[in-house]
Amino acid sequence: MTNPSYDERLKRFNDAVALKGPDRIPVIPINVHYFDTNNAGISNQDAMQKVEIRYKIWKEFVFQFGFDMAPVIGTFPSQLLEILEAKHYKWPGGALSANFPFQYVEQEYMLQDEYDSFLSNPADFTCRVLWPRKAQTLEPFHNLPPIHWMGMDPLSLGPFMTDPKLVNSFKSLIELGEVWQHWMEFDRTYSKDVEEEGFPLTYVVANGHTAFDVLADYYRGLRGIMLDMYQVPDKLLAAIDLFTHMLLESLITEARLSGNPRVPLWLHRGQDQLMSPEQYEKFYWPSLQKLILGLVEAQLTPIPYFQGDNTLRLPYMKELPKGKAPIHFDIVDRKQARKIIGGHQCFWGNIPASVMVTGTADQVKDDIKQLIDTFGDTGGLIIDASSAIPDEAKPENVTAMLEAVFDYGLGG
Repeated sequence: MTNPSYDERLKRFNDAVALKGPDRIPVIPINVHYFDTNNAGISNQDAMQKVEIRYKIWKEFVFQFGFDMAPVIGTFPSQLLEILEAKHYKWPGGALSANFPFQYVEQEYMLQDEYDSFLSNPADFTCRVLWPRKAQTLEPFHNLPPIHWMGMDPLSLGPFMTDPKLVNSFKSLIELGEVWQHWMEFDRTYSKDVEEEGFPLTYVVANGHTAFDVLADYYRGLRGIMLDMYQVPDKLLAAIDLFTHMLLESLITEARLSGNPRVPLWLHRGQDQLMSPEQYEKFYWPSLQKLILGLVEAQLTPIPYFQGDNTLRLPYMKELPKGKAPIHFDIVDRKQARKIIGGHQCFWGNIPASVMVTGTADQVKDDIKQLIDTFGDTGGLIIDASSAIPDEAKPENVTAMLEAVFDYGLGG
């Protein structure tokens, strides 16, 4: 195997996205959580606490496997959660044992009867209501005056800075910033090392969700938002419209500042089993389509990552501009995907996680051969597991992903 340059690897990806038939079908896990550290014998707790060790292992992992792009680290320092005394996450070394992955704690952090308060002043609601519910350290923020009132004159903040609890909260935020800066120094250093060795990063800071998923995950919870579709649909749609604008603005700004045009969108509440076609057309697709089109118009590359089964959503994907938004699949009927979006959008994924974890290298290769037989002649195929690289994947199965492409996937 040759060692292609940065430009060669980037061209291979861009050609696959644009359906131009690259010199070889690329193999690109979009990110990695704990596979690399597990493979190095490091606990999940240490992976989230010892940042320098984490990045050294990640760099060695990138060089060892030689993917066509460097998968981004999908974890973050647990010290950030400790400083916040976070209630919306559980993490190894905290409430979880050392080898558990971190977990998001889904709850109704915003109640249904609080929509009006949120919509009237999202920043105020987030700062004084939402954050205190998610972080023990920020509970004193409940005592701040409404931000729209306080914002009239910064002097009005002064009296509240005499509250010892609030002062401690702000001191904790300073500590949070220091830890974040320390983390980013390692991220910049090691990312530069990887890129200088010829590996583009899949993405940098610009990634997120569509508006419905933001509300479902971080505000209302799945149960809450499912009720909202029936009980307060107009308020839900108003919040979706608000978030769509905010998300688009934020993602474009972050991508441009980072210099990396690739923007993953993690999509999971719109899968086939969670909402009807009518609900999808009303609450999910319009905002997602607007977000993707806005990113494309900004000369960026949105990467919709459809989690769960999205076979019924394939016709909507055909509405996206051709060759502009590579679609990463978790579960999908491949024959239907070929029929509907083959030759219209790059197919990314979707080797089952079960095969990567419990299967053999030959089974991985057989699955990739099926992918190549199905999509190889469309000009747009990128190989990855359904959920990037599972934490418990067998190393020989990860190696098999690359070997299979050289066995079956040479040529455009």
